Amino acid sequence: MAIDQQAHDIWVRKIYGLQERGLGASGRYNLLADCYRAAARKFGEAPSTVQRGSPTSSATEGDSGMLHPS
Repeated sequence: MAIDQQAHDIWVRKIYGLQERGLGASGRYNLLADCYRAAARKFGEAPSTVQRGSPTSSATEGDSGMLHPS
């Protein structure tokens, strides 16, 4: 599991642009990775699919354009 800047920004619902996200801190990085893994298990998808935000039959796109459980 690789948490990139976009995955972080989606998770916290804020675009950081060039700002530091604190992903160098192993605790923060591991927390986000664990959350994406848990979401993947819930939806029966690979963590990379959930991280990319690919729609599944169990997810819908809200007004924000982000995926939310239905």
